Parts: sequence; structure tokens; C-alpha cells
Amino acid sequence: MNYYEHHLGDYLRDTAHLSMLEDGAYRRLIDAYYIRETPLPVELRDVFRLVRAQSKQDREAAQTVLQEFFHLTDAGWVHHRCDREIGRFREKSDKAKASIRARWDKARAASADEQQTNNDRNTDVSGSEIRTYNEGNTPRARPQTPDTRHQPSSRATSVVASKPRPTKKAPPDLSLTDDLKAWAAEHTPAVDADAELAKLKDHTFATARTDWPGTVRNWLRKAQEDANERAQRAPRPAATTNTEPEWRREQRERNEGYLGPAAARRRTTTIDAEARDAAPDLLG
Repeated sequence: MNYYEHHLGDYLRDTAHLSMLEDGAYRRLIDAYYIRETPLPVELRDVFRLVRAQSKQDREAAQTVLQEFFHLTDAGWVHHRCDREIGRFREKSDKAKASIRARWDKARAASADEQQTNNDRNTDVSGSEIRTYNEGNTPRARPQTPDTRHQPSSRATSVVASKPRPTKKAPPDLSLTDDLKAWAAEHTPAVDADAELAKLKDHTFATARTDWPGTVRNWLRKAQEDANERAQRAPRPAATTNTEPEWRREQRERNEGYLGPAAARRRTTTIDAEARDAAPDLLG
């Protein structure tokens, strides 16, 4: 056995009084019992060697467990719980082997029946062929028909001959008509229509050829939008007019009279800086 059920409740109930060394010796003894599936040897030295009990304390613990949980018989030291588990394991194993054997036997029988059926069918066919040959019946020759697959069909030839050839469409007029020029002058005044037409011809596609006026209008409308966007992003020129208020001019002239031109300019600049710094506080 390579596996057995270990019931924790039953084990703790029966081994709660054992020391750690005795508990380890008991586990080694039952493991050896399950692996061998036979009682442990009668001689103690053989049991000690089996569970690797080398020191005096190990041998004393193993002997104590043997005398308490095992029974000495002529066959060796016997453990009744282990015997029951081994019996259950063998019974389950035998049932599994019997089930597998039954499935294999059933598969072999089905395969043999199928093979026999095929043999009988082949025998019947070959026997009928022999009887037909003996009676003088020869198989009829199948009529040979000419292979006309490589020859063109008359109907297909007539259809191909009667099908008209497609005519090429005339290329559209890719130019600015008077109507388009008038529309461009009204709706896209900031766009050079001729220059945009040259760009459009480099990007002409199938839909543009089918609806050329609509394509031109859409192209010019997009160019107008781009021009408006560029105009909005362009920096505005700074104002050049003198916006100095009258009271500031009077204050500057009065300061120049008392302090001189240079000191008056410094004084006016300081007042302007204090006013700009204080404005957020006053507004907030």
C-alpha cells in the first residue's frame, strides 16, 4: 500500500498519552506495516532495524508502542486496525481489476463479432462471384461515352459571343467651373481655390471622380477651417498708441518738477508695480 486513510480524531483519541518520541515510533511502525502489508517481524531487533530505532531511547519507545498497540503471534506483531484497512484496500483493488477485465473482455468480444461479420460478408460476395462465373454469366461491358470535357459548349460559346463589351467611361472634368468659383468666392474667401485644386488633384480617389463638385466643396471648406484656425492662433500685434491716463500724466509732471526726470520715472515705475501686485488682492 502506498496510501491509507488517517483519521485524526481516532488517532488522537488513542495516542494522546504518548510522548513525542513514542508517537514518532508508532507512526513508523504502522507505516512499515502498511507498506509490507504483513505483520511486523517477531524478533525485536528486526523490528528496531525496520523502524530505524538506533538509540536506547528509540528502542524503548518502539518496544512500549509494540506491547500496547500490537499483538505478538506466530506470524509476527499484528495490528488489527491495519489489517482491516489492508483488507478494504485489497477488496477495492480486486473490484477495480475485475471491472477492468470485464470491459476488456466486452471490447474483445465486440471486436471478434465485427471481424466475424466482415468475414461472412466477404465470403458471401466471393461465393456469389464464383457462382456467376460458373454459370457462364460474364459481366456486361459498360458503354463507353466520349470525353467531351475539353470541348467548348455551344451554349457557352453563344453566351460569350453575345455578351457586349463594357464601354469605358469618359474621365470627369477635374477643373473649377464657374459655379464652383462663385461658390468658393462666397463661402471660402480666405482660400486660394486654384492652389487648393492643385493639391486636391494629387489626392484624387474613386469617390472624388464620381462626385467631383461635392469633393471640391468639401476640400475648400476644410481649407477655410484650417485658415480660420491659423488666424486665431496668430499672435496679436501690441498696441502702439499712448494709453496713459490724464491723472498719470499730471502725476508724472508734478514728480518731475520736484524730483527731476530720472527720479520721477523711477517713482512712477514703483507705483505701477505696486498697483499691479495689489490688484489681485483687491479684486479677491
